[in-house]
Amino acid sequence: MPKQIIGPSPTVSNFVQYKETPVNLYSGMVNVSIPLYTIKVGELEIPISLDYKGGGIKVSEIASNCGLGWNLTTGGVVSRSTVGLPDETPTVGYLYSTYFESFSSYNEVQKHTMGTGSTDGEPDNFYFSFPGGSGRFNFDRSGNLVSIPKTNYQFIKGPELFYSSSVVSPATLISTWSIKDDRGNLYNFNDAEMGEVTGNRLVNFNTTGSGSVAINSWHLSKITTPVGDQVNYTYEEVPVSYDLAPTETINAKTMGSEDPLPPSIESYSRNVIKTKRISSISFRGGKVLFKYNSTSRADLVGDFALEEVQIFQGSTLIKSFQLNYLYLDGPNLKNRSDYPLTGETNFLTNTSLAPSATMSRRLVLESVRERSETGQFMDNGHRFEYIHNFGLPNRSSRSIDFWGYYNGNTEPKIIAQQSAQDAGLVDFFWYDRHVNTEYAIQGLLSKIINPMGGVTEFSYESNSIAASPKLPVTFTEMVSIGASVSFAHSLYGKIVYEDPDDGGYPYVLVQKDGQMVKNYYREFVLPERNNYTITIQNMPNVYGIYFYLFDVGRNRTVQTFMNDYGGLINLDAGIYRLYISPSLSATVQSPQNPYYNTFMTASVTGYKAYTKTLNSSGPTGNIVGGVRIKEQKIYDPLIGQYVLKEYKYRDPDGGVSGVLLNAPEFSYSKEASSSGSSISKYKVLTFDPVIGLRTTSGSYVAYSNVEEWTKSVDLTALGRVDYSYINANTNDDVFFTPAVDYSGFMPPYNLLPNPPVDNRDWLRGRLLSKSIYSASNQLLEKEINTYDYYLENTNVRGYKIDFYIEVLNGTSNYYYNKFDYKTGYLHLKESTKTVYNQAPSTNVEVNNRYIYSKVHLQPLAMFQNQSNGDSTATFYTYPKDFQGGNTSIANLIANNILINPIERITAVKKQSSYFLKEGELNIYRSAGNGLLERKDILETDVPISLASFKFSNRVLGVLPTEGLSASYGADARYKPAYSFLQYNTSGNPLELKVKELPVTVYLWGYNNQYPVLEIKNATYAEVATALTQAAIDNLNSISQTEATMETLIKNAADKLRTDIPKAMVTSFTYKPLVGMTSKTDARGIKETYTYDGMQRLQAILDHLNNVNRSIDYHYRSN
Repeated sequence: MPKQIIGPSPTVSNFVQYKETPVNLYSGMVNVSIPLYTIKVGELEIPISLDYKGGGIKVSEIASNCGLGWNLTTGGVVSRSTVGLPDETPTVGYLYSTYFESFSSYNEVQKHTMGTGSTDGEPDNFYFSFPGGSGRFNFDRSGNLVSIPKTNYQFIKGPELFYSSSVVSPATLISTWSIKDDRGNLYNFNDAEMGEVTGNRLVNFNTTGSGSVAINSWHLSKITTPVGDQVNYTYEEVPVSYDLAPTETINAKTMGSEDPLPPSIESYSRNVIKTKRISSISFRGGKVLFKYNSTSRADLVGDFALEEVQIFQGSTLIKSFQLNYLYLDGPNLKNRSDYPLTGETNFLTNTSLAPSATMSRRLVLESVRERSETGQFMDNGHRFEYIHNFGLPNRSSRSIDFWGYYNGNTEPKIIAQQSAQDAGLVDFFWYDRHVNTEYAIQGLLSKIINPMGGVTEFSYESNSIAASPKLPVTFTEMVSIGASVSFAHSLYGKIVYEDPDDGGYPYVLVQKDGQMVKNYYREFVLPERNNYTITIQNMPNVYGIYFYLFDVGRNRTVQTFMNDYGGLINLDAGIYRLYISPSLSATVQSPQNPYYNTFMTASVTGYKAYTKTLNSSGPTGNIVGGVRIKEQKIYDPLIGQYVLKEYKYRDPDGGVSGVLLNAPEFSYSKEASSSGSSISKYKVLTFDPVIGLRTTSGSYVAYSNVEEWTKSVDLTALGRVDYSYINANTNDDVFFTPAVDYSGFMPPYNLLPNPPVDNRDWLRGRLLSKSIYSASNQLLEKEINTYDYYLENTNVRGYKIDFYIEVLNGTSNYYYNKFDYKTGYLHLKESTKTVYNQAPSTNVEVNNRYIYSKVHLQPLAMFQNQSNGDSTATFYTYPKDFQGGNTSIANLIANNILINPIERITAVKKQSSYFLKEGELNIYRSAGNGLLERKDILETDVPISLASFKFSNRVLGVLPTEGLSASYGADARYKPAYSFLQYNTSGNPLELKVKELPVTVYLWGYNNQYPVLEIKNATYAEVATALTQAAIDNLNSISQTEATMETLIKNAADKLRTDIPKAMVTSFTYKPLVGMTSKTDARGIKETYTYDGMQRLQAILDHLNNVNRSIDYHYRSN
């Protein structure tokens, strides 16, 4: 039978069931969603909701206009992560830059412009989302668009337009995008969000600016379905200007006499963005309006908080949702009225980079309350509480861990440690940027109080991983120490003085006064630039005896001391040696000389030692950035009890199951020269990571194994579920190892900026197994999944060139990377589910095995085997499975309707062969809009072997999973099941013929939203003659009210019963966007449905208006 056209009678609105909030256990993030409304247009559904992900609040994070951590989901967006320059930048962008397979083919100018970023050799990453779809796409070298992972979506780039600016450089940029999904829905992204990004560099507080116009977001403007239905979005442009948190780059010279690079660059960016905020969504029969507070936000001047979401049917308000806010300011929650309305900005102070007051505040969502059509609040709504005992610092604060989360420390400092790779040089590290869980959880959602009084409380903990080289180095500060040298000439050349096992001194031989003299020394590392105390004592006033301080990395003597001395000296971080240069004159070397046994001493004091913190491999592992859900505490007011959900992130052997994708890297080596004649070596240290931090499912860490425990309030275990997932340890991203045009040296990936990795997150996060245990640890159920994945080469290729030795006025040496990205797909290959019983012989097992198409990515076959011996096979064909021979299928393909099934066959296995059980064949209308014209079925009491059956895209006896596809030609044994003889302009069926039964006619109303008349045993022509086409069209006039529609529908039904006495007429009335209000059957018996102010079914009345059933919704006070 066809899909039900008339919906069921209204049912009682479901009470909220108090269960745990969904958690993405693979990432450990809690996912909260507050549904507001779902737009339904034909087969298309567009949910509107407020969504929250609890993975941690970064210090630099700016709250959205619906609160910190929350996002309003309304439709979709195309966004860009720019790599280098925008791809479409004329002459120098990725789409226009020169690409050679061989690095040697590039000339010096091309290498230099790529190295400086003036020419772009890398593709940008574009990300898209719309209802039911999301992913990424890139331009390839031919300008084609490639989706990653593979899809059958069509991506269409709009025109490139010239955008000017009075502030920054103009630019030519992509103005619009269009995407057509594999159901034929067209999504237009025409509302571009233009920004003007100015980069300001501060060197000795001299500010210089640069930047250009940028478009990195294109918002969804219109959805058009294959039958022509439209959903339209409108936006308001709101200009907002704000400064991003400042960053710093330290160029620490470790060797060389020239200073081609500045010692430090402190910079910040000012964003001037013409934001697009959603204003309305209109669709057939209704609209959703979004209203904003008239007072500017206190945390982002110029922006406005979302205040209300209103749902309309025509011009009639159906219901609305009011959003209320507070401001998190340090550890305090405040009202908007606590702040001034004018005179504030979102900017840093240019000279000191001091943050504005607005940067210390965060907008937080306090509650969401639903209002009836009359404006009445029916309950207390959803209320939210947050962790704020310490609060959050201002958005430009440097009190952050390596991942950008608050750690409660003061300004981090830079320390130097002797390099493990470069003898005589130092590496630089950030100190005081370790993770502190107490501070990292600040600002997170801690409690939800539901409308019926249910409560969900969340507790969090830091992400953790096992011991790993990917962990950033952390240090512990020790007490102040010093380095000293003591010397008497009587000890010169003595073994005891030079014995390293007895604390002796190493030495170097230095030519002095015609002799080779042993200069003894102590080597030490100064961890930071500072003032240090130098003390020289008991120096004899004799020629040729002196101490000297030597900078090993920079290969220079800092200062020489011939006399007693005491004072401060400012020294850079680095490796130093404190030397004594003795005299070998006969006078001093004589035992009779009074200075022969005099001990001279020199010391450098006032610096601290730092010990490296070792990785742990114990059960708790090493904590890293971001947080995960630790526990949910759920109170159900219907039973008056709490239940706990506790999560343990560990492997079956008890080890830590977290996997970190990559460590934050903050430093790399660089060489530079002013002219090329003298080279200076640098360690470059940045405050922000050099290489972008990679994520999986939005988290820096993901978990291969997770246990979910259910416990009572007294912590008695009620059972657990174990989950395992595909993680990065099996499907990691692909790194592109740099090569270098310099002596064949090949550095590790993390030593310098590199192109983005080939992100393979689409291969991760899938469920591998799920095991359900009872309170007594008995295995009850188990599911095991295996997957197939396929990788496909693309022409998404690029070059990344960077300087190894940057010569400011000459020929440089370069690192270079040639890289390409792959696309592909991941499909479920096999799934086995087992239910365990007391007797193993009674266990129930079901195994499903799948075969997918590499063309349309849909399943071609599913084979099911059950433990009771039953086996079935289901085969599918889709439009792209044919070589031609059918106009309707060709038009489906032309309109990108690719996943509408053409044929489905189910077969059962008897002994070793499969026999056909049932089949269905879909014949679509030739217009190519996906509307069904006829469904044929094949039913037989006599088994038909698959060897004697002809699939519609194969020759006789060949399965869809085997052989080559053929032109369309169905098996002759199919018989018509039902036919749609007519549709209206909205794609709604008007005439239905089921087998040999009489025709049924459906008339639609309320702007073609709902079926209002079902007429059995009549044709549409007969109905149109009885009513006239004008009267039928009047049922869809947008000027009709509910009352006039009731009259029109009743009059039409009465006239049809009179004029076509053979017909059986059933009529329906509605409150649009709410539900059915009455149903009158063919006998004329009417049933009426009434609704309360929250649009929930309130009562069912019989034909005499007596109440058959009434419903009261009682809410618990909260």
